[in-house]
Amino acid sequence: MGLLQRVKHHRNALDFFLRSQLKWGRPLPATTPIPERHRRLAAELLGFFQKFPWEDILKNTPSKLVIADIGARNFSAARGIEKLYEIYGKKAAIHGIEIDAYRRLVDFRTRADWGHYHASQIKNGHYHAMDFLDWQAPLDVAFFLNPFVTHSPLLAWGLPLTRFAPERLFQHCHKLLKRRHGVVVLSSPDEEEKALCMRWASTTGFQLVSQHNWFPENDSIQKDPRMGSVWRAA
Repeated sequence: MGLLQRVKHHRNALDFFLRSQLKWGRPLPATTPIPERHRRLAAELLGFFQKFPWEDILKNTPSKLVIADIGARNFSAARGIEKLYEIYGKKAAIHGIEIDAYRRLVDFRTRADWGHYHASQIKNGHYHAMDFLDWQAPLDVAFFLNPFVTHSPLLAWGLPLTRFAPERLFQHCHKLLKRRHGVVVLSSPDEEEKALCMRWASTTGFQLVSQHNWFPENDSIQKDPRMGSVWRAA
C-alpha cells in the first residue's frame, strides 16, 4: 500500500466510524416529488437492464421475486428495477442494502433519508442500512452495480480498506442466490474492472448467462459506461 492510499485509508476509517455513530437525518415525506436527476438515472438504468434476455432468464422463477440492490447508495435505482420486472409480469420485494447509509449529501440529508424515500415510492420497497455480508435471506436476483474490486474506487467513495472484500462478497452473494437458482447482474465502469468482476463471479461458482454494455450519451446522468453481465448461481 502506497503512502497516499494509507493516508486515505486512515482518514476514511475515522470518517466512516463517525458517520456510523451520527445517524440523525431529515426524513423526506413520501409526497416529495422525485427529483428529475433521480428519475432520469432510474430510466437510464432500466435501459441498461433491458439489454439482457429477461424472458429466458426468468423462466421457472416464482411469480414474486426477492431482489437486492447491493451497495444501493440512495436507492434511486428502485423505480427502474421495479419497472423492469413489471414488464415481465413479476411482483417483487426490492431491498436496497447500503453499508455507508449515513453519508451526508449536499442537501444535508443522508443516503438513508433518500433510501427510505425511494423505497416508499415503489410497491414493495425496503431500505437497509447494513453490511451486505450480514444479510441472510435468500434472493432471486441481486444487482451488483460497480462493486469494489480494486482499492482505488473504494477509497474514492470514502470507505476504509478494511471493507475491501470482493471474494467474501461474491461468495456470500452466490450462497444466497444458489438456494433459489437466482441471478446476479454485474456492471463495471471499464474493461479492467469488468474482467475482475467476471473472474470473481466465475471462480465463485456463477455461470455466465449474457453480456451487454451500455454507453452514455452527451446528456446522460451516468457518465461512465456500464459493462454488464448476468450470471446464474449454479
